[in-house]
Amino acid sequence: MRYLKLFLILTCLFFLPVLLGAQPTHVVVKGESLYRIAKGHNISVEDLKRLNNLSGNLINTGQKLIVSSTEDEESKASEVGSVYRTKKTYHRIHSGDTISKIARNYKITVTELKHLNPNVSDTRLKINSRLLVKVDRVRVPSVTEPTIEVADNNVPEKIAKSKLPKGISAEGVAADLLDRAFSFLDVPYRLGGFSNLGIDCSGLVKKAFSAVGVDLSRTARTQFLEGTPVPIAEISPGDLLFFARTKTGHSPSHVAIYLGNGLILHASRAAHRVIVDSFESSTYLKSRCLGARRILGCENQ
Repeated sequence: MRYLKLFLILTCLFFLPVLLGAQPTHVVVKGESLYRIAKGHNISVEDLKRLNNLSGNLINTGQKLIVSSTEDEESKASEVGSVYRTKKTYHRIHSGDTISKIARNYKITVTELKHLNPNVSDTRLKINSRLLVKVDRVRVPSVTEPTIEVADNNVPEKIAKSKLPKGISAEGVAADLLDRAFSFLDVPYRLGGFSNLGIDCSGLVKKAFSAVGVDLSRTARTQFLEGTPVPIAEISPGDLLFFARTKTGHSPSHVAIYLGNGLILHASRAAHRVIVDSFESSTYLKSRCLGARRILGCENQ
């Protein structure tokens, strides 16, 4: 019974956020000044005094000073058929902070800051509370997803020179298409985005197909009407897979490029970037899949 309880506790702890570190601090040593400490931590003397509620320049040996308003938290959880490690960056609010000032310090827009904190406004900034200023998510490969096997040594010269990962094999135009799609790997997800600075799912598809001379429409909903339908059991590299927002949905809200070997490439809203995901082992993705369309070879039909 004792071991069972220990196992349950450890299991729960796995899914709890792990604090990477509270606000960074500095312990004053003999002979140090506010100026030297501020310079060493790349902040201004004014900000250092503000963070520690200091009215003058007097500090004492052994005194602990806060030297940054930034705090990081990291957690690991399973969602959307995959495991993601999430790192969240917070700003601890101090006297004199404003929405615009905080956004400027973290190089984001006021709109982005308010999107991360829907209930925030300049009139509701509470001293010593926290604002979320950044979210980074990295997909952790699942041990259950299909293994990418070593490519066949007898593949054509065109394939041997491909930028694609080993085990993902495509020929001719499909290989060029996937090469272009892979050039967006890890590009941030941005709704309506259409560049290396940020891109959404249908934007990624349109960019990739444009590189091989195929002009597709701009949204997942309209791309679902192009090409020809293909049974899921017969999909091949370069085909498109479409997904609804819910299990009972009938309208596509997401699109991905099939790579082969049970894998897809897509601009994931959940992962906040373009990633390779396992369609084959994801019950989440399969339950929302509306079907597949083949574009290559159908352009002139």
